[in-house]
Amino acid sequence: MKEGAGKEAAAAKNAALKAEAEKRTEAEKKAAKKAAVKACKRYIESHLFEDITTQSLADSYRYSSRTLWRYFKDVGPYTAPQYVRLRRIHMAARRLRHGSSFYEAFDASNFKSKSAFVEAFIGIYGISPWEFAKTRGMALMNEPEIVNRDDFHIVGYMFIGEEEIDWEDCGAYYITQDFPAVSEREWARIGGGADMVGTWTRKDGSNYYIFGPGVREVRYVPEPLGTLYIPGGAFAAFPVDTPDDPGDTTVLCENVQVTWYFALKQWLPDSDYLVDRSRIPYEFYLDGKATIYVPVVPKIKDRLKVRVKVRKKIQ
Repeated sequence: MKEGAGKEAAAAKNAALKAEAEKRTEAEKKAAKKAAVKACKRYIESHLFEDITTQSLADSYRYSSRTLWRYFKDVGPYTAPQYVRLRRIHMAARRLRHGSSFYEAFDASNFKSKSAFVEAFIGIYGISPWEFAKTRGMALMNEPEIVNRDDFHIVGYMFIGEEEIDWEDCGAYYITQDFPAVSEREWARIGGGADMVGTWTRKDGSNYYIFGPGVREVRYVPEPLGTLYIPGGAFAAFPVDTPDDPGDTTVLCENVQVTWYFALKQWLPDSDYLVDRSRIPYEFYLDGKATIYVPVVPKIKDRLKVRVKVRKKIQ
């Protein structure tokens, strides 16, 4: 009886070990596919306006075109040709935002025909390139909400940047950086939640991008992290479009940069607000979504109206 029970226990243990090994193997395969697709996307970014086919992409990484197609399909949501088309249209939209004509945007896009370019553009943005150019994409952006935010500290990685910072080009800067290792134990001691915050700051004569969790109180700062205090107050909160693939950092980076452009170059000049330069704008990331917070104050004429109303009430 005992011998039979022992065999059953051993069989159950072996089955559990086999299941764990298969599970681990599947996870490793999935990770390998994601790494391959990520490497291919980097190649696409650096050769975006060249002739890229699934076959040429596969040859660059010594895959068969069928294998690469399957990798993109499994990782999702785009095939390699769809991703190339998406990124080319994003770049064309950026040119239109900056005042390029339809023909300039089309010529730089590497599409074979104007009809294919227009069809792809409408498929992604829902409007034609000409309609997009009229408002420079502003009609597609969401109006911000004016909110009050408490002050907090960022405990995060600090990356030195360029001498001149343009938020449109330098938004989501963390995506292009390699992060030094910090143990899970040390990370837990920081005391932050699931959110991550990124912003630019000036230190020792250089521009730095800091990226890490937000905390109410700084309790622990492991090497090589640093800290930055973010004052609270009124902010214009701009939601960032979430990519179809939440893990696609390239598209997320583009969307963050586009939102910075809209906030600072398009919305603010025509709004009733000014940037409060005594405080710090920042990017807030949580659960695959991003929001840009710009510190604002009412324009002088609006503040004067408020004062007049207050005086009348007092009288």
